[in-house]
Amino acid sequence: IKTIRTQRPHPGLVEDLPVDYYGQKTKIKSIATISIKMPNQIVIHLWDKNALKAVEEAIENSELNLTPQIEGTTIYLNLPPLTEERKNELVKFLASKKENFRIRFRQEREEILRKLKNQKEEGEISEDEFFKLKDEIQEIVDDFNEKIEKIFEQKEKEIRE
Repeated sequence: IKTIRTQRPHPGLVEDLPVDYYGQKTKIKSIATISIKMPNQIVIHLWDKNALKAVEEAIENSELNLTPQIEGTTIYLNLPPLTEERKNELVKFLASKKENFRIRFRQEREEILRKLKNQKEEGEISEDEFFKLKDEIQEIVDDFNEKIEKIFEQKEKEIRE
């Protein structure tokens, strides 16, 4: 979610982009310093000039729709202002990400409950313990959903600014 672009530049947009660095998938933040030059520019200073082409390709092939400008071992990314249409697309994309997180978390919960049920049937845990653990798991899921909702609302607010 942090890679979804808002009106303000931040390192999270590019820091985790995978780069093919000497045959290994490496994140940009592992091979460069990322900084922000206000009001709308991200500056990536590479430590190894041989990584320049790979980082450039990673940025161009990403969903960021940004064109890198290169000077020596430094890459500049200028972020254009978002149109209203693009903001709506980003909010829609963000909502689908939020739902995917919830689905994956529910799947994990169901897997854990299945294992607990098997343990209860095999006599490894009591029925009381099973229901206690089931309630604790539901609390964790509810807490997770609440946090995801807050993150979504904050990000949507940033996008719409």
